[in-house]
Amino acid sequence: MSAVLRDSAKQYLAFDLGAESGRAILGQVRNGVITIREVRRFDNEPLKCGDSIQWDVARLWLEVRKTLMQAAEQRLG
Repeated sequence: MSAVLRDSAKQYLAFDLGAESGRAILGQVRNGVITIREVRRFDNEPLKCGDSIQWDVARLWLEVRKTLMQAAEQRLG
């Protein structure tokens, strides 16, 4: 295996959707070492629908798309 392949990093993008906020985390694996960093954070404000409270799925999807556009220049996978 060449040094270039051995030293090249693989990157992965993950989303964590919580009750009050969401965040995108970029993880990198290089030479068996994992590093992570938060690349985006956004509010998760619920919608009141009748007697229930629901996630604003359309807004969350918008935030996910914004993050994917922001990360488009990253080499993922």
